[in-house]
Order: sequence, then C-alpha cells, then structure tokens
Amino acid sequence: MKFLEKMLSAALAVAMGTGCMGFSAFAADDTATEATPIAWICIQAGSDTQWHPAGADNRDEETENAIGSAVELTGDDKYTASVTMANGSSTVELLFLETTLNACDYAPEGTDDPIANGRIKITIESIEVVHASGDTTKLDYIGPSTGAFRTSDDGGSSIRYNIWNTQTSPKVRDIQSESKSSFEPEGGLAGGDTINIVFTITGMDAPEVSKGDVDGDGDITIDDAFKVLQEYSYIAAGRGASFTDEEKGAANVDGDGDVTLDDAFAILSYYSAKAAGKDVNPDDFFGK
Repeated sequence: MKFLEKMLSAALAVAMGTGCMGFSAFAADDTATEATPIAWICIQAGSDTQWHPAGADNRDEETENAIGSAVELTGDDKYTASVTMANGSSTVELLFLETTLNACDYAPEGTDDPIANGRIKITIESIEVVHASGDTTKLDYIGPSTGAFRTSDDGGSSIRYNIWNTQTSPKVRDIQSESKSSFEPEGGLAGGDTINIVFTITGMDAPEVSKGDVDGDGDITIDDAFKVLQEYSYIAAGRGASFTDEEKGAANVDGDGDVTLDDAFAILSYYSAKAAGKDVNPDDFFGK
C-alpha cells in the first residue's frame, strides 16, 4: 500500500503539468470535437485559391475563387476531396489537405507529439486532375516526406497533410517537379478543371477496450496503474477528467463508472500476481 501511496504522490505532481491536453486547449481553430470532423483541399494555383471549404462562414468569397466542398470524416474509410479551378494556371504553388480532426483526441493524454504518438494515420492513394473536357491526368505523388503529416501551422492541434507546401518548415514537395517553388500538372489547369485527392484514414474508429490495459500496448503493467493514478489525481486536483472514452473503459476495471484508487489498486494487484508467476486472466481477475 505504501508503494501505491508513493505512486499517487508522483501522479499528483504530474497533474500540474501540461501535455496534449494543454496543447489542444489553445488550438487556434477552436475546433469543436463533438462535431463530425471534415477535410478539404487548400490550394494556390496562380490566381486561383481556396483556404476554406465552400459554404464555410470564414470563407472569403472575394479572394477564394476555387471551389471545393468539405468531406465529412465519419470513421476509418477511403475519402475523396475535390476542388475546382476558377481561372486555371500552369503551376500550383501550394496544395494540402486541411482537416478539423483534433490530433489530441486520438493520442495518449499528455503526449508532446500527438502526430507521432497518436493512432490517426492518413495515406494519400492518388491525386488526379479531371479536365473540363473529361480527360484525366494523374499527378506523380512521391510522398510522404518529412513534415507532410502534421498539425496545422497556426499552433492548434488540427491535422494537416501537406502535399506541396514551401511555406512551412520543413518544406514539402511531394509532387514530382523540376521546380522547387511550384509543380506543373501535365497540360496545366484550366478553368473548370477539378483536382481530386483520394486518401484513406485509419485510427478514427475506437479500438477494442481491454480491461486494465489503459495505454493500449497489449500488456497490463505498472504503467497502466500509474496512468489510472494520474487520472485520479487530475480529478482530485480539480482539473477534470482527461481520459478518452477508451482509456476510461480500460481503467474502470471494477465497473462502477468512475476511475478511482480502487481501479489503480486492482490493476497493480493484477500486475503483482502476474509478476509473481501466478496464472491469472484479466477477465476472471477483474470480472467481465
């Protein structure tokens, strides 16, 4: 029991720090995590631009003349985002996918890098230009390079996928091109041409909850007990709950609906029994 008290003291000290929870609290986009997340294409191609999807309240209709609707992201699946040119251009100076996916919602609480440590992954499947004539030109995507999959540049935690962006650091140039400032789609872009980006998202769907395995690494260890103690300390310190629904489900081993010291002690007891060589099963030990 003294060991548990020492762990609780350490957790209370950590409770005053910040991690992904503090990072997302000051997101510049102030994304509401309850709303269905969306994705859209941001582009600058000559005089054609789009920074916000068609119909968005913050879209500047005077300067954003390319037109692309938002795509609702409902879970792990393949999606297509599109944007249609207004005037056309021989070059594209900037191209990326912007989303309202909050990286911290899919990463361990407190992490300093919700992209690297989170479960959300985006894969670009193809990029093509559908010309107004009906012909199709595929772009030679050679990514992802370092810096392609990241959070937005505004200091928030929304997820962005850079395809060609020399205004960020590190610069991303993931379309085959001889130029370092822009790329040139074969045949150029004309007014009415549409760029389609097909991409796959994984990690949005909630993983299967395993009682006691709070950090989701496949084992029930002292780290899981510590995470429960840390969560309890957050609540005791008045900071409120920080666990995701999946983490809470794994942590609440006694099934009373709350994350408490009893849960931490039960997880620690299971770990101790396992470490002592006893044949214990989580379902039997904690109760289904």
